Formats: sequence, C-alpha cells, structure tokens
Amino acid sequence: MGSPELRVAIDKDLAVVRHLLQQAKLPFEDLAPEAMQDFVLVQDANGNAIGAGGIERYESDGLLRSVVVSDAARGRGLGRMITQAIEDRARETGVTALYLLTTTAADFFPRLGYERFDRSSVPEKLRQSTEFASLCPASAVCLRKQLVAAS
Repeated sequence: MGSPELRVAIDKDLAVVRHLLQQAKLPFEDLAPEAMQDFVLVQDANGNAIGAGGIERYESDGLLRSVVVSDAARGRGLGRMITQAIEDRARETGVTALYLLTTTAADFFPRLGYERFDRSSVPEKLRQSTEFASLCPASAVCLRKQLVAAS
C-alpha cells in the first residue's frame, strides 16, 4: 500500500471534504468552495480522500476547522500530519495563533502543543464566526496554540 498524499484542497474538493466531516459528525454546513484554499486533503494510493482539515482566517488569528480522518485510516498519524500542514501554511501567511473548539478531540490537540483557553477570551472576530456562534455547543473545549511569539 502506498503512502498517503497530502495536497492543498481546491474548490472541487468541497463535496468530498463535506462528506468526510459529515461522516465524522463534525460541522460542515457553512463550508463554501472558496474556503478550500485554506484546507488540505489527504488521499490514499487509489486517490480516495481519507483526511482533511483547514482554517478560517481572521487577520493574524486562525480558527482550526475540523481536522478529520476517515475511520479506516485512523491510527496512522494522519491527524498529526494534517494539523502540521495547516499550521505550516498558516505560519507562512502571517497567522500567529490558532484556536479551535472540539467535543471529540480534547486529548489529541494538547499533544500537538494546543492549550486549553477560556472561550470568552478568544478574539471577538473569531467568537462571531458561525462555528463559535452556532455550530459548536457551549460545552465544546476551546484550545489555542501560539504559532510564533507575539510581538
């Protein structure tokens, strides 16, 4: 079996990204084709999508959106690979902090350097996002990672 291949998502990948998110019971309703420029997609050797993730940009802050790996591909380090690729792309484009909400991966992200963060202290522009305002429940854990030292 060949190695999985990670690439930047394109507009046409929206349906497959939405499908992966829906299968994992993660928010997908508000994703639009133009959002794909800030997403990555992982495909297996046969070209099947087995993972994805991305960010929403808010100036120097980013909202990490639904890192997802298909059930069949779990346990192979793909979640870590996807998150690292997203962080690298975010850093290259001036994002200095990533925030996320999770109800299912509160133990995964701290292993990658994310720390619990008070939801009410998240920058206002992120709190007004659809994910913060309506898609994720109030019980979701909020995490943050500084990508570069704040100036």
